[in-house]
Amino acid sequence: MSHHPTSHIIRQLRQQKGLTQKQLAEQAGISTRTLQRIEADVRNLRGFPLRALAEVFELAPENLVVRVRGGGEGENGALEIARREWEQEEEEDVKRRLGQINLAALAMFILPFGNVLAPMVLWLRMSKKHPAFERGRRIVNFQILWTLTVCMFLISSPFLIKSFNTTFPLIGVFLGLMAVGNLVTIAHTARAI
Repeated sequence: MSHHPTSHIIRQLRQQKGLTQKQLAEQAGISTRTLQRIEADVRNLRGFPLRALAEVFELAPENLVVRVRGGGEGENGALEIARREWEQEEEEDVKRRLGQINLAALAMFILPFGNVLAPMVLWLRMSKKHPAFERGRRIVNFQILWTLTVCMFLISSPFLIKSFNTTFPLIGVFLGLMAVGNLVTIAHTARAI
């Protein structure tokens, strides 16, 4: 079975370090299945897995890409092209992941606390080493804060209605405004990503 140079080099580097697939995947912060697919030449090596594996092998990602793509180590032009391609792929991966986390907050219209649960599941599946991890955490934290604010209002609403002595549907208006505010925040975040 002939393998793409990517799969061959990754396997060779892993074996030189004396690591199993599971050990390498854990050190890199990627799933064992992802590494198996890279070594089996089913998945291309790019984005976060490229950066994580290069870090474990103590190589610059662009050098690993140049080695994988067959460029010479002294070819500055090939190195620069590979570096730009790698940065672009990583940026696209970050945007994709953040977009998924952000839009998952729309689950608030389907599931109670869905605006927290859906983004949190996506965020927790991400490696702590992933460049989108911190920004994803901020999106999840905002949704938690928003949900706590709504819950606090709902808890205090009977007291507020009694103290203002009103029959006006204060709860409905507040919940509507909060939902619209969250939608605006989600849209603004999506545009910023």
